[in-house]
Amino acid sequence: MRTWPMVSDGVFKEVTWKLCEMLENDHDLREACKDNRQTAKDTLKAAGKFDRIPDDVEVFIMENNVAENSKVVTIILPKEGKLGDEEDFEAKAVWNCSWHLYPQLPADPQ
Repeated sequence: MRTWPMVSDGVFKEVTWKLCEMLENDHDLREACKDNRQTAKDTLKAAGKFDRIPDDVEVFIMENNVAENSKVVTIILPKEGKLGDEEDFEAKAVWNCSWHLYPQLPADPQ
């Protein structure tokens, strides 16, 4: 069994492939994972052979309906009432991108 989280690119690739393979080969499971986050989490746990995935980890699975990753944006809202001030706002804590250049974006020029 593995311990969460993954810390190796090789394990990340292996687990991601296995998850995709499982969902490719089982249409009902694929649909169930898209509809139910607990099913998605349980399936990721099985694919990765994890002993457990922490309770505070959420797993979302969706279809690829876009031409490329740069067209996918995931916004994870702060808890209601916890937005705070714009001056202290961290956009990268809310706006999660899947495109490879995101971590390399330069700071805004002042």
